[in-house]
Amino acid sequence: NISMLRSLIEAPSTMRMMTSTESSVYEVALRNSRYADIQVRNVPFIDKITITQIYRDKRFIRPSGGTSLKLNDRIIFTSSKTEAPEVRRELGKLN
Repeated sequence: NISMLRSLIEAPSTMRMMTSTESSVYEVALRNSRYADIQVRNVPFIDKITITQIYRDKRFIRPSGGTSLKLNDRIIFTSSKTEAPEVRRELGKLN
C-alpha cells in the first residue's frame, strides 16, 4: 500500500508502532452515526488512538484535528492492542 509506505517514510515512528508488541495498526469502517460529522479532535477516545489515514471516496486523507469524520469512512488508526477492540466496536456499530 503506497499510503502506508509514505507514512513509514514521513514518520519512522510508525514502523516502531507496527512492530511493537503493545501497539498495532487497525482499520474500521465508520458505521456509528454518533461519530459522523464530528472533528477528529472531538472523538471521545482520541487520547487512546492515533488516526493516521482516512479512506473516503476512493482516496486517502491525512487527517488533522479539524478533519470531520463521515459515515462509511475507512479509518486507519494505531492503538494499543487492549484498546483497539473497543474502539473498533464503537466506531463500527451500525445504528
